[in-house]
Amino acid sequence: RQVPRQWFTGTVESLAIHDNITLGLTLFPATREIVVLSDGTTTGVGTRQMIVDAEKDFPQVRFRYLNGESLSTEAMLAQLRLLTRDTIVLAPAWYQDKDGQSFTNTESYPLIAEASPVPVLVMSSANLGLGVLGGKVNSGAAQGEYAANQAIRILQGQATASALPVELQGSNTYLFDSRQLSRFGIAEEQLPQGSTVLFRPFSFYATYKVLVWSVVAAFSLFGILLLVLLISMQRLRETRRHLAK
Repeated sequence: RQVPRQWFTGTVESLAIHDNITLGLTLFPATREIVVLSDGTTTGVGTRQMIVDAEKDFPQVRFRYLNGESLSTEAMLAQLRLLTRDTIVLAPAWYQDKDGQSFTNTESYPLIAEASPVPVLVMSSANLGLGVLGGKVNSGAAQGEYAANQAIRILQGQATASALPVELQGSNTYLFDSRQLSRFGIAEEQLPQGSTVLFRPFSFYATYKVLVWSVVAAFSLFGILLLVLLISMQRLRETRRHLAK
């Protein structure tokens, strides 16, 4: 049964297919092939079709599809290990293979990242930290925050559900793993504006920047005061010598 539009609003969980392909080709301009990993689930097949539809906008590269309906996970990983440097991997979904094996993202994506000698781009923030490079990803946290803010507006009487448009563009953001950026020689300055980088190595300066500069300022002030004191003492000694003469 369809719910009347007047009773709901929200945000659509969209996938930034075009933006992620553009991102990969921008960061790795030598790319000649994009390998797409997608399983036979409804999500996997749907996402695969979206990538197929986007192919026409990128005639300069080949697209090769490793499909979960026809490959076991072991066979897929074996093909990944053979990839050359002119390739990147786009991995929207691999949760089930032809043998009926099912995986969580924390099980499949570390295997994919370990097997792949080339960068792996993803479309969900849940896969960051599992060995993949990153990408323009959707985020359950961002979607929840958006929905909560809309709910607050409705509960406070500021708007009605029918008056709030459904957000069709989603809230995808650029998210990257610092460790994988280093692995593939990508400087943060090369990333799209507004990107967020996770898992940076600990930096005392970055963590305690205010404290560091406060200490530097204090020691600089002490140094200046000490210099002024030394100059004053020197002048005092010269004055005493003149008086003695």
